[in-house]
Amino acid sequence: MTHITHRYPRTHRVSEAARLLNMSERNIYNLRLKKLHPSKRLTLITTHSLNRYLTEPLADHITLDHKPTLREACQLLHCTRNYICKLEQSGRLSFDRTDPTLIRVDPTPLITLLGGPVPHPTLHSHTLN
Repeated sequence: MTHITHRYPRTHRVSEAARLLNMSERNIYNLRLKKLHPSKRLTLITTHSLNRYLTEPLADHITLDHKPTLREACQLLHCTRNYICKLEQSGRLSFDRTDPTLIRVDPTPLITLLGGPVPHPTLHSHTLN
């Protein structure tokens, strides 16, 4: 059985990004960081854009060699299980229910919802501009 490895962009809530950069949330919004809006109330910031401002860069992706479970999808999107189910009902995500006891999330729409594929590692710099 072959396993396909999927790389998911790592994201942070605005409050977590403010804590990492030691600044206020208002200043985080004023920075030109790549922001994702999976919903009206949720704003996520990619680690790739945060690494320019950090002295020690963080890993900008999460690698899984399987389709993510419902719990893993909740951790990737920083949301609840109910929100994941609403995304599936609206057609923005799809579930794989081949195992009756375990719901898996299709990785392609999940990666799209997280802002697309992970940028190539040579494209991001770790220095301040």
